[in-house]
Amino acid sequence: MQKAVQRIIASLVLGVIVLGLPSTALAMVQFHKAWLDKYITDETDEAYTELVKKEAKCWVCHQGKTKKHHNTYGKHFLPLLEKEDKDDTDKIMKAIEKVGAMHSIEGDEASPTYAELIAKGKLPVDLEEAKKEPEGEESEK
Repeated sequence: MQKAVQRIIASLVLGVIVLGLPSTALAMVQFHKAWLDKYITDETDEAYTELVKKEAKCWVCHQGKTKKHHNTYGKHFLPLLEKEDKDDTDKIMKAIEKVGAMHSIEGDEASPTYAELIAKGKLPVDLEEAKKEPEGEESEK
């Protein structure tokens, strides 16, 4: 009897964990999909498309192995979007456009905007730097 109760409790805990995961993953996928819809078109260079979809993936906005940290590009989205915005395509696209209009080097008005970099087939961040774990930062949001 006691083992049956333990199995039920373990199943319930596992169910809660599994049910809790999709919303976070879904939000990231939806934000990423909107970014791809904005910047990856039929006219986009094939090599750049491959780089973004196969290698850069989440590192376009995130830093390190987990998705708890954002790189210099991704941090610009934090005040603009919440996980709850996952179904608000207009808000997501406006945020992507707003960040795209920002200069890639903060304070340097002569630096290209993120959208200009992307249009030239460059990632908005250094991919190798984005893959590194951030030093001494606590997780964000």
